[in-house]
Amino acid sequence: MIKITGGKLKGRKIFTVSGPGYRPATSRVRESLFSSLGSLGFFRGDEVVLDVFAGSGALGFEALSRGAKTVYFVEKMPKACASLKRTTLDLDLRENTVIICKDAFKALMNFPSRVKFDLIFVDPPYAKKCLLEIMNLILVNNLLKTNGVLIAEVEKSFCVEQDLFSLELIKEKLFGQTKVFIWKK
Repeated sequence: MIKITGGKLKGRKIFTVSGPGYRPATSRVRESLFSSLGSLGFFRGDEVVLDVFAGSGALGFEALSRGAKTVYFVEKMPKACASLKRTTLDLDLRENTVIICKDAFKALMNFPSRVKFDLIFVDPPYAKKCLLEIMNLILVNNLLKTNGVLIAEVEKSFCVEQDLFSLELIKEKLFGQTKVFIWKK
C-alpha cells in the first residue's frame, strides 16, 4: 500500500499490486508533479482526468484528492482492476471514478466522442515502449481538451523532441530512474 500525499484524502491508503511492470509513482514524484499542476491552475473542482496504464491508480487518486471531479482509470490487468475497485470503495469515490478494465489501445479507440479530458496521465510499463503510439491515439481521437495537459512517466533514458504532436513541452524532470514530461495542448 501507498498513501495519498495531499488534498482532502491525504494520508489515506491506496491498495497496490505487485508484479512485472508495476511501479506506483513514488510520493516524491507525485508531490512534485501535483505541485507543478497546481501552479498551472489545476484542481478547481471541475477537471476530468484520464489515468492510462493506471496500475494502482496513484496519480488518479491524487488528482481526486486534490479536487478533480472525475477520473477514468484504464488498466488491463485483472488484479490491478480489482485493486482500483477496492481503493475506490474504501475512499468512497464510486461516483467520481470510471474503471475501464481493458487494453489501453482498445479503450482509447472506443471512447465516446463527447468525453474530453483536462488532464491525461500516461504511465506505460517501461519495457513496453509504447508511449508515442498511445500519445498519437489520444490526439488523433481528440481526447485532450484545448489547453489540456498530458503527463508521461517513463524510464530515464527515454528521449523525445521538444514539441511533440503539436504539444508544447512545458516541463521535463528526472527522479532517479524515472523521467516525467509535461505537455500542454
